[in-house]
Amino acid sequence: MKKIFTLFVVLFIALNSYAQSDTIVYRYSQTKAIKDKLTIKRLSLSDVVTKDKTIPKKIRNFKNLEVLSLRPIPTRFARPRGGGPCIIGYAKTKTTSLPSWMNELKNLETLDLIGINNIDYFIEMKKFVGLSNLKELSIDPEEFNNKLIEVLIKFSELKSLKIRALVTDEQLANLKTGLPNCEFVTGLYADY
Repeated sequence: MKKIFTLFVVLFIALNSYAQSDTIVYRYSQTKAIKDKLTIKRLSLSDVVTKDKTIPKKIRNFKNLEVLSLRPIPTRFARPRGGGPCIIGYAKTKTTSLPSWMNELKNLETLDLIGINNIDYFIEMKKFVGLSNLKELSIDPEEFNNKLIEVLIKFSELKSLKIRALVTDEQLANLKTGLPNCEFVTGLYADY
């Protein structure tokens, strides 16, 4: 009876921790203690992008990543007088480019680049066009232009595109034409 109870407890813990593992968002520093990188599905590089210019090559081993966030931790919040959206400030990042091997993360569904604004989004987004499972993309370009629109409409499977930049009505119309099944959130405010 004791063996059956012990087996039940071990099975319960294993199933419960497996069910929770896909809701846990790990920071890169936490992953060093985890031997099996394939169990990690959600990863935040907020502790990397503010310290390093490059993304660690070891992330290449996280083949089952579904969510990858490079969004730095917010440093300030402000709500304008009389209401309106909350303005969020982010720590300055040092990351200046994204590695091309990131397109090997074939299970990636969500990529969050809000707060990363010192990269050339036109060049960097080209690296991810081959990610056919990518459904949610959040970007923070210094300047939003028609060249970037040309790259973004190649992400035909996108369901959500968040752009933290000034987007004209004409540019938004072009995006909607190129990505008809996608929802858009735009603006300089970061309530998302």
